[in-house]
Amino acid sequence: MITLGITIASFMLGIIYKLIDLSVRFGRFSRQLEENERRDLEEREKSARKFEELFRDRNRHDSSLARLEESIRGITSSLEKIDSKLDRIMEGGRN
Repeated sequence: MITLGITIASFMLGIIYKLIDLSVRFGRFSRQLEENERRDLEEREKSARKFEELFRDRNRHDSSLARLEESIRGITSSLEKIDSKLDRIMEGGRN
């Protein structure tokens, strides 16, 4: 009878130990899952900020390039006028 009681008590202790072990593992797993979700959220926020910065920089570069292009057109136009005046001066000096 004592042996049966010890066996049942051992069996119950084994079940309790396993339940505690499973609870601890579940707690670790839950904590790790929460940590991974937090990191994922942080990474998404970082990526969104980087994308916004890149988009803003691209727009700024496009604007700068448009201004440079306009300046180059103005310089080209001025050089063409100077070139035509120099041609007229050169032609006038030959005559």
